[in-house]
Amino acid sequence: MEKLNVILICPKSPPLGGIQRFALSLESICGDKYNYIKFHDNIPEKWRNTRRSKFTWNIFRRDGVINTGKVLLFITAKYVKYVLLLIKAKPQLVHILSSNNLGFFRNCVYLIIARQLRIKIIFHHLGQFDDMIASASNWMLILIRGLLDRADSHVTQSDALSILLRRYTKKPVFTLWNPVKTPGLTNRRVCQGSEINVYSVGYLGNSKGTDLLLNMSASYKELLLDNRIKFNVIGGGDMKYYLEKINKDKISALVTLHGVLSDEEKFRHLLNEADIFLMPSRAEGQPIALLEAMACGLPTIATAVGSIPEVLGEGRGKIVEKESVDEIIKAIELYINRPNEREETIRNSLAYVISTHSESSFKDKMTEITTCTTAAG
Repeated sequence: MEKLNVILICPKSPPLGGIQRFALSLESICGDKYNYIKFHDNIPEKWRNTRRSKFTWNIFRRDGVINTGKVLLFITAKYVKYVLLLIKAKPQLVHILSSNNLGFFRNCVYLIIARQLRIKIIFHHLGQFDDMIASASNWMLILIRGLLDRADSHVTQSDALSILLRRYTKKPVFTLWNPVKTPGLTNRRVCQGSEINVYSVGYLGNSKGTDLLLNMSASYKELLLDNRIKFNVIGGGDMKYYLEKINKDKISALVTLHGVLSDEEKFRHLLNEADIFLMPSRAEGQPIALLEAMACGLPTIATAVGSIPEVLGEGRGKIVEKESVDEIIKAIELYINRPNEREETIRNSLAYVISTHSESSFKDKMTEITTCTTAAG
C-alpha cells in the first residue's frame, strides 16, 4: 500500500523541546504508514526575549523594533518556501504541530494556505490553548473561531482541552496522549541517598519556571542545604545568563545546569541519580518530560497548567499552584518524609504511563485521526 504524503510543520532541533520530541515520536512510530515531509518553523532564539515571565502580544516591546523586523522578514520567507513545497510535493495532508498565542496565529497562515490549495489539514494543539483562550479579547475569540473552522480536524493532548476546544469550532476534535518509552528500571530506591537530587527537564526560560527554581534556591538556601537537597536542570537555552545568576546569588552548591543531553544521558540521570522530578512551568501542554520521569519511577511535582492535573491526578503526583514556591518546598519535604506515600505515587505513575501512553495505542489513535481527516468532506 502506497504511503500517504504528509507535510509535517514543526520546529527543528536543537533545542529538543516538547514539540520537537513529539515530531520525532510521530515520525518514528507512524513512519511505516505515512511519508512525513518535515517543514521546519523555527524563529532564531537570538531575536527573541525568552526571559519574560509574562506573555505579551506586543512583540515590538518584547524583542525590539530591529529584531521584530528580522522575525517578520524571516516568517515571510518561510511562507514562500512553504507554498513552493506544497506545489512540489503535492501532499494529501498537512499536519501542523502548533504552539499557542503568537505561534498559533503564525501557524494559522500555513493552515489558510493549505486550505486555498484544497489540501486536508490536521491542526494539532501542543501549546497552552486554554491559556490563550482565557487571555483573548472578544474580537480575538471571533478571529480564533473563524481560523479553527478552516482546519479539517483538531487534536489536543487531554480530554479537558478537547472539551474546551469544541466550544470554539464545528470541526472534529480528537484527544491524543503523548507516547512515551518505558526505560528499563533500576532497583534503586529514591530519596535514600546522601543527597536528594531534584531534577527538571526543559528549555531554560521563564515559561518553564527556571527563574522560579533559582529564586527558590536563593530564598530557601539554608533549608535546602540542611536537608541536602540539590536541583539539577537538563535542557538548552541561555546558559550564560542563568549561570551568571547562579553565581551572583551564590547558589552554585544548590543548582547544577547540565545543558542539552542525549536521551541516553538524560535517562541515565533520571534512572540512576534523580530522586524527585520537578516541573515548575508557567505554561505547558502535555509535557513529555513529565511522562518520561513517571516512566523512570520518579515521584513528581508539577504546576497545575495544561493537562498536568489530568496526568498527575488520582495519586500519581503532587500538583502545586503556578509560581507557588512554598507549595513546591512542602511537596519535596513530603516525598522525603513519607516513604510509603512516595512509593504509592511511583506505583500509580508507572501503571498509568504503561496503560495510557504506550506507542501502540498512540499509533492506533493517530491512524484513526488521519483516516477521519482525509475522508472528511
